[in-house]
Amino acid sequence: MSNKNYLLTGRLISALGDSIYSVAIMWYIFDVTKDAFITSVTSAIIFTPGIISAFAGPVIDHFNRKKMMLIAQIMQLFIMIFIAVMFYLNLMPISILLFSLFILGLIEVVEGNAESALSPLVMEEDELIGYNSFVSTGSTIIGVIAKLMTVWLVMKAGIESVYFLNAVTFFLAVLFFAKIKYNHIDNGVFNTEIYRTSITEGWKYFVGNKLFLFTLPAMIANFTGSMTNAILPAFTYSRGGDYAYGYYLTASVVFALIGSLITPKFKDVDINKILMISPLVSGVCMILTAVVPNYYVSIFFYGLMTLPIMVLNISMFTYIQKMVDNKVLARVGTIMNALCMVAMPVGSLLGGVVSKQFGVDVPIYISAIGFMSLTVVFLLLQGKGGKIDIQKAV
Repeated sequence: MSNKNYLLTGRLISALGDSIYSVAIMWYIFDVTKDAFITSVTSAIIFTPGIISAFAGPVIDHFNRKKMMLIAQIMQLFIMIFIAVMFYLNLMPISILLFSLFILGLIEVVEGNAESALSPLVMEEDELIGYNSFVSTGSTIIGVIAKLMTVWLVMKAGIESVYFLNAVTFFLAVLFFAKIKYNHIDNGVFNTEIYRTSITEGWKYFVGNKLFLFTLPAMIANFTGSMTNAILPAFTYSRGGDYAYGYYLTASVVFALIGSLITPKFKDVDINKILMISPLVSGVCMILTAVVPNYYVSIFFYGLMTLPIMVLNISMFTYIQKMVDNKVLARVGTIMNALCMVAMPVGSLLGGVVSKQFGVDVPIYISAIGFMSLTVVFLLLQGKGGKIDIQKAV
């Protein structure tokens, strides 16, 4: 197997583990507490590590990325064993479980960003978009499988079985990541002064190369996505009753998969054109989802909305991996991730408030307007010479 295949296999196995434990924790906490506030706190804990991830960038860029991935997976492995044993002995309090979730989130931030910064170093540049497309497709499928698998396992074998399975997935990921051949260049000592300089350097690169223009559509997508997700059960129920929610989600998964599969076809398209066209198409589909009276056509447009978003996300991620200097790639990635994550809890809360006051269709219209406004913004920026062109030099 090649480095790319070892990395890809390990990444997908790790993604399966991440998906299983996150679904299991949310299900268990709601099942035990039946308290929406506790589940919202759990959701906030899931978001928090991503919000503070910008502070991890300098560490990831300085140290051996392969070793950091291995250490992260091993730490997750032992945490999963600990949780499984505590559940088996009926000694797991909610507070410890929530704390474990936060620690796992922090570890995942390091592992995920180390992996994205390592991938351009262990494969050819023209392989990146295919790799990212495959990871996205695989992760989407794995997310669906994990939900079904987790519910079945909990019902048949108990919650502890889920975490024993998690331990196995992280162990297998370690085996594949360990096979990657990667020569790390020693960056010398690491102290607080170097850390501060590294943080500043990352932000200067981020601002100087107009990377906020990449972050903006992702922030809008996360904001609108969390807003629509918050009201989607109510919206779909108003359209088609109890089973409608599952149909809308299935449509979004199917079109997201199609989007991830066709993204490599757009590898030669100017990223600035993708930034303009994708939000417009998604915005129009959002409006049609709420406007069209036919139930099945509404489902179709809701699914279709996710296709250009997926193309946009993979294209942006690949472009950044190719064009950003690898010395600052983890710092840039964690800054973008942190800014994108900030929008999610705000969108969720706003979606609930707006739908309660004005109806479940209104958050969808707001989301659509947000997306379409991006096209106008990028048109104006490019008219004034605001075209994105990253300079590799730090």
